[in-house]
Amino acid sequence: MVGKPAVAFLAAAVDSVGLVPGRASDVWVVGDDVSTDVAMGQAFGATTVQVRTGKYRADQESGATYVIDSIADLPNLLAS
Repeated sequence: MVGKPAVAFLAAAVDSVGLVPGRASDVWVVGDDVSTDVAMGQAFGATTVQVRTGKYRADQESGATYVIDSIADLPNLLAS
């Protein structure tokens, strides 16, 4: 499979920016879809952020590392 939620897709993206292997937790995956964005990030070992917009559904427990109301909240999360 190519694309989300394939871990190989995320690994290729990470490799393209030269991240040191074994530092998956330094990768942050931000998205609104629990079945693609969050699941892919979790399978990779990344820090995951679910955004409560778009495809977000309150009845889906994502298990994301963080949940934010808006992408506009991301800078504050990264700064903390």
